[in-house]
Amino acid sequence: MEIFTLLLANIRRKKGSFVSIMILMVIISLSLTAFLSIKESCFSSIDNALTYVDAPTITVMIDTENVSEELIQKINNNELVERMTIVPSVVSGFEYNEKKPETVIFFKNMTANSDF
Repeated sequence: MEIFTLLLANIRRKKGSFVSIMILMVIISLSLTAFLSIKESCFSSIDNALTYVDAPTITVMIDTENVSEELIQKINNNELVERMTIVPSVVSGFEYNEKKPETVIFFKNMTANSDF
């Protein structure tokens, strides 16, 4: 109880510093809440967009020379594979300042009306 009495007496004498500390805490709390809300909104928007366009979880690119019916059947029969779609495509990479990229950077779907 004595601590509470001392705290109240200190607040009465130094109202300006107490009010400024409270305002600063409110500003920090609101900023943190806004940041976390925006972050969560961005991640959920990305998930919603990927679900809407039916984007795959994993994309694997295999040269047509290495694809066989046996490989396709093994992939389809795997219990971890929900579905598989084979899309003919053109894949390309490039070198920049004599450094090779670690990943493929261009991907173009081939359609029946494609110019390729």
